[in-house]
Amino acid sequence: MIACMILTQKIGLGASVVLGNFITAFFTAALLIVGVYVTDDGSGMLAVFLVIFLGGYPCTILSQLTTAPMLDKISPPEMRGTIQGYNTLCSDLTGALVPVILGEVQKAAGSYGQEFIMWVTVVWSLLACIINAPLMFNPLYGPQPDEDLNLKGLLGDDVDLIKRAEAGEWVPLADLERINLERMKKGEPFLRMHYGKYADDAPKLWKMRQQAAADFRWIKADMTKWLAKMRDPAVRDEMVKGINESRATPEQQAESRRELGEWFTDYLAANGWWADDNPMVMKELIMSAFPHVSDPEITADTIESTIVKSLRVMNRNIDLAEDQDPFTSLLSKRANPRH
Repeated sequence: MIACMILTQKIGLGASVVLGNFITAFFTAALLIVGVYVTDDGSGMLAVFLVIFLGGYPCTILSQLTTAPMLDKISPPEMRGTIQGYNTLCSDLTGALVPVILGEVQKAAGSYGQEFIMWVTVVWSLLACIINAPLMFNPLYGPQPDEDLNLKGLLGDDVDLIKRAEAGEWVPLADLERINLERMKKGEPFLRMHYGKYADDAPKLWKMRQQAAADFRWIKADMTKWLAKMRDPAVRDEMVKGINESRATPEQQAESRRELGEWFTDYLAANGWWADDNPMVMKELIMSAFPHVSDPEITADTIESTIVKSLRVMNRNIDLAEDQDPFTSLLSKRANPRH
């Protein structure tokens, strides 16, 4: 059932119901052929029959799993319970009446009744494929986007803030950190943000530079506040535990490193830094801009020193961001009007 739910999300409800109808027709026909038309004196065909039955039958529920979510998509929220009740009623009535009707048809067909009924169900399923095929082209029943875990449990303005951040727009750091702190206290992962493409950010680099000093100052004030709190061992232990539990998974960390690497190298190439010039100098520049602040994993013994080292880097960046007098800023813009 879990596999069916994942498949439904990937290919959409419309395609899932058609696929479920086809699977039902296929396995019913396969069972009919093996059970009726293939003769075998040994137990070989029995084994094949059981494999088809046990392996194929669970797949036939795919079309049944799509009915309820499809009705939910077209039902007003206040009517969903009622409509699902009618859906269950129809399903139960069908399950109760159709076997009786088919049983009577089988008796009327005589010795070929069982075979005839099996073929009826095959044709019925194929007709269902044709009837339901238009649902595949309805966007409402198409593939569903992955759930945005960043928005889980959020309401009101916070939803708008996260959507803006995910779109690469600037949002106040205070709001992002507040949301992350709340998530950490609940044992939930931190917000998952992506770097995006440098080409998308290039037209707004000037705006990012204008915001840098304010962002850096806020980070400095926040780290100073937490540094004071870290004097309490209980707070320190709780914070370290929460950070390590809420941090991105190793796979997500690797993905972020790839995204940052691509963004950073594209930035260098577009701003006059030749990666092919002198690798040693480039490494030295990177090490100077990003000195060591901590080991890969923060512990209760290292978190205070990590904050102190980070504050030093932040102070230097604040000075650099604020060291843009009007004349220098004007020359910079004239030299490179894009930025």
